[in-house]
Amino acid sequence: MPNIIRYNKFPTSSVSNIKITNDRMYDLCFIANGTGVVKNIPLMVKFLEYIINNKIDLKILIICENSLFDRYRSQHNITIIDSSEVHNRLDTQRIYKLFSECRSLMTLSIWDNDPRTIIESLSVGCYNICFKQLYGGSQNITPASGLVIDLKPELQKVINIEIDITANFDPVWSEIVNKLLPRNIDNIKISQYYQTTYSLEKESTNIINNLK
Repeated sequence: MPNIIRYNKFPTSSVSNIKITNDRMYDLCFIANGTGVVKNIPLMVKFLEYIINNKIDLKILIICENSLFDRYRSQHNITIIDSSEVHNRLDTQRIYKLFSECRSLMTLSIWDNDPRTIIESLSVGCYNICFKQLYGGSQNITPASGLVIDLKPELQKVINIEIDITANFDPVWSEIVNKLLPRNIDNIKISQYYQTTYSLEKESTNIINNLK
């Protein structure tokens, strides 16, 4: 069961002071805490190995304190920020700023702090990539604002906490890369749509009411 109690700290701060552009420093962002098994951090490691082995020019930002990523710190196209430095749930402004520097956000978990994380990133124009099997988050993503991947049955068990490092995710990674590499995502348009469509306070209230 996801940690639904966190929903009562849904962001209420404005993104009006965040500059939204299509000129972004990173192609993709991955964010996770250091201990959450459901974040599927080993799966992100598989993605990084795919990127490196195939010499794919994606600039990646990782916000996570997990030591599994330490070996990638020397990679010129991978930037790692310790999540303890930025993951203050009472002040989302730095998270907004980091998201606004990324073309996309990739969620590999079976559940997340969604829809908060997804709506936060969409509000500043991040194209969202996740699995259809994500608990409660993918319905906030439209075809214009993200890629929702419906995993084949043999891969679904891999995101169900039973990590199988031998599973072949290369076709999934290829689909993601092919979507991102043209670098033609309209982040401004995504941001404009979600800032006018979603009220973060309203979403928070609806979720809390549904839990009563």
